[in-house]
Amino acid sequence: MSDPLLDKYFEKDLSKEEEEQLLKQVEEDAILKEEMHFQTTVKKAIHSKEREELKAFLKVVEKKKRRFRLIAGMAASLLVLFGLWFFSLEDSPNKLADNYFQPLPNLIQPTVRGESQTNKVFEAYDSENYVEAVTEFKKILNEPYSNLYLGVSYLALNDVKDAISILEKYRPSDTVYEDYRKWYLSLAYLKNNEKTKAVDLLTELTQKVNPVQEQAKKILNDLK
Repeated sequence: MSDPLLDKYFEKDLSKEEEEQLLKQVEEDAILKEEMHFQTTVKKAIHSKEREELKAFLKVVEKKKRRFRLIAGMAASLLVLFGLWFFSLEDSPNKLADNYFQPLPNLIQPTVRGESQTNKVFEAYDSENYVEAVTEFKKILNEPYSNLYLGVSYLALNDVKDAISILEKYRPSDTVYEDYRKWYLSLAYLKNNEKTKAVDLLTELTQKVNPVQEQAKKILNDLK
């Protein structure tokens, strides 16, 4: 069983006195020291994987955004030349959301063929079989990440109303999951022509450092 102080240490919720107490215990308890080292190593490995996944994620989003701007520029030129309005302002937030949308990478575990529920659901998700992924995520809603990935799967299927329903109710304790929840919910709002709600969430994401902070700033700028 993990030591309560050790749990609070990794959650960065220790007072100065508790931290001193923990460090003293670690020096005196070889098992606790080994546990602390193990958890530190695991978290570093997870963060390293997340960084690599996020680099790929943001790279694709940026590529799609550049393509969107190119198409928008061409459309604007055609409007000048022919005096035609090829897309309405009401549709542009929806199109912008499409071009910023990229399914969240599998940050939970590598896809491994097997019989476990986690393996099965991420095998479907990583294969872009979002219909099956939705079915499987519903079976493990007790997992802290399931509602997030379920909402993203609905959004990948363009099932905007179900995506909004899931992501509005989902309240993760993990701040990283919460940042992603706001990001995908803001895209769902844009696709549902709820621009004000989307802008509110995107503005929140620009206020602190998080994996999608820069993307939130860019999409807000594109919405102006």
